[in-house]
Amino acid sequence: MVLEPVDDEATSILGDGWRIPTIDEWKELYEKCNHINSVVYAGEEGIVFVSRNSEGILFLPAKRFYDYSSCNYWSSSLNPKNSQEAECLCLYGGSGEVLYCDFGTCFRPMLSYIRPVLAR
Repeated sequence: MVLEPVDDEATSILGDGWRIPTIDEWKELYEKCNHINSVVYAGEEGIVFVSRNSEGILFLPAKRFYDYSSCNYWSSSLNPKNSQEAECLCLYGGSGEVLYCDFGTCFRPMLSYIRPVLAR
């Protein structure tokens, strides 16, 4: 179960063709790329995903909200047991560094980031 385009913030903000990735797409990124934790890019702490098949690189800032120990990126995949939750990519850290990635569910009204993708 995924968000409808009318409920997808990426589509609402950027227009047709843009969307929030599914949890399967986040997992594919994690599984098929090398990742480098605790990278500083343009003054922002985050994680870098490097493609194993090409020269593609993706940097995700890991700025945390409030005093939480994680930074979450939404997926468009809803929790089938609770429509108020969506699955997300979680970046966990401490002392200003990214220690590891994981996947979980987040309460949808809670502040989390989106990383839009453009449909092919």
